[in-house]
Amino acid sequence: MTSLISLLFVSSAFALDHELTLQTGYVTNDDPAFNLFSQRNRMSGVGVRAVGALGDHLGLVGSWQHTGRGASVNADYDYVVYDEDSDLIYTPYMREYQSAIRTDQFSLGPIADWELFDGTLAPFVHADMLVQRGAAYLASGEENYPNRVELTRTAVHAGVAAMAGVAVNVPVIAGFEVTGHLEMGTTHYLGALKFEDFGELQPGGFTLRTGIGVRY
Repeated sequence: MTSLISLLFVSSAFALDHELTLQTGYVTNDDPAFNLFSQRNRMSGVGVRAVGALGDHLGLVGSWQHTGRGASVNADYDYVVYDEDSDLIYTPYMREYQSAIRTDQFSLGPIADWELFDGTLAPFVHADMLVQRGAAYLASGEENYPNRVELTRTAVHAGVAAMAGVAVNVPVIAGFEVTGHLEMGTTHYLGALKFEDFGELQPGGFTLRTGIGVRY
């Protein structure tokens, strides 16, 4: 058994391949301000990941991730009614607003993997620098509301991420492989998204992503 395990790791080596993958996942957002856009503490989305091999031991991984959340918000205020006897009556009235947030995150960083079982399994690690642009929207009433008002604020911030995961690779034809991966780690943004008079939003924390694509 010992010799079998030794043979496995002796025959394995760093062997990074090129890759193009569609992926989905989320970044945690525990900021109470995020409740305006969602009751869940996740900024979920979809994106694309590309890996370029620089050698046997190192490559670059770049990705684009788009997230979007939205909600209906009810705001209380007093609606003044003037009755027949000229008395003022204050009646609670609910006015509905639509809120949404969209983000586009771009990342780039070094990646390395270790191929096991002839490359079928490939644990990997990578560390990324991030730039994220966010856009927050508020609109009064429904789309056909007669006096509908729409407001938009944008913000940009940067960050870093550290991820670890494993890929499963299945040979297909002519050196191409179908690959699927699952990775998790942490994302830390260096500052909040500052939406001017809309306030600030500080996402960041546990990150989970999965994807499927092609390796070659």
